[in-house]
Amino acid sequence: MTAWKLTVRTSPGSLIAAEYECPVHGRFALNVERGADGDPPSEVGCPAIGWGYSEGCMEPSPHVISAPGIARAKKVTAAVRGSDNVKPEFSTWTDTTNLAEGQDLADWKEDRAKVWERENERQAMELAREL
Repeated sequence: MTAWKLTVRTSPGSLIAAEYECPVHGRFALNVERGADGDPPSEVGCPAIGWGYSEGCMEPSPHVISAPGIARAKKVTAAVRGSDNVKPEFSTWTDTTNLAEGQDLADWKEDRAKVWERENERQAMELAREL
């Protein structure tokens, strides 16, 4: 068995990845040292090089909240709740509504075993007819 150790560094001076926004160059991310409160600095100089800047832009850039990711949820154009009395497409369809209503897991597994036993018998009879 592998043991894992989680080390959380929130002490002052440890590095943290933070996003900042330069008014000239836009958003950028930096690894910066935490302050005395454990948070990243509220403002840093923009490190962008180019456009006439040899040592970096150094424009004061405030800390901004990092986006959770660039993945976006698909917008729903229409959603309609269906009926609760939907007939299963096939006999072995896994129905967990009894579990949701409080049926014991062992009893539910027995019921599922019976469903699969009937399905196996049906397939065996079908195979026997073909032969």
